[in-house]
Amino acid sequence: VDAMKFLWDALNHDNKFVAIDCETTGLYPRDGYILGISVSYRKDHGAYILTDIIDEEIERLFQLLFDKKTVVFHNAKFDIAMLEYHFNFKFPKFEDTMLLHYCLEEQPGTHGLKQLAIKYTPYGDYEKELHEWIDGYRKSHRILKADFTWDSVPYDIMKTYAAMDAICTLLLFEKLYPAVQKNMNLWNVYIDILIPACRFLTDIQDVGVPFDKNRLSKSTVLMQEDIDNAVDKLYEFNSVKTFEDI
Repeated sequence: VDAMKFLWDALNHDNKFVAIDCETTGLYPRDGYILGISVSYRKDHGAYILTDIIDEEIERLFQLLFDKKTVVFHNAKFDIAMLEYHFNFKFPKFEDTMLLHYCLEEQPGTHGLKQLAIKYTPYGDYEKELHEWIDGYRKSHRILKADFTWDSVPYDIMKTYAAMDAICTLLLFEKLYPAVQKNMNLWNVYIDILIPACRFLTDIQDVGVPFDKNRLSKSTVLMQEDIDNAVDKLYEFNSVKTFEDI
């Protein structure tokens, strides 16, 4: 009942955007399953809905929400792949705060949700206590870090931190989206390249890409010929010959 009420409230809210995040047991749809879905449709307000309680009516409400609103993800390629594979949800309109941040900051390793939450939101390192609980659980059960799975975390512990993922995603979107919009060059890259590429890569991950082996073999030969010709032209310059002699 609480989940249905929350989704109805989200559907009827004036905000045209809704943030969604998934907690899963794996990195790829075929390797794991969805534990729960986090939702935030207004500032500082979110919920974590366990998949155990998602029935046909809640699925219907989710799809109505996705049809009506623009869905905001952080790393949309991951969440869309999971939600499409396990629930067959459709996302006519979506945005991605990770890709927005890529437009503003090219430095590798700076685009994680937790890093950006610390930098751009008042919530800081909101998962610190959760990870302390996980460390204690692993030690008491003698579980290696690589072997730990998120389904070991009880709902009462997970719910707050999972909901915070969606809350922070929405807050990030409110900061990053206008910043990218202000720069037409960045905006064009985001709208015309990054978002379509995200959809394209999600589909590739699911169904693969056809290759013509014969054309690939011929292309390999042609490419090597081009490389050899380029090297020969380089050796026409005396400076290259001198450098090799040294």
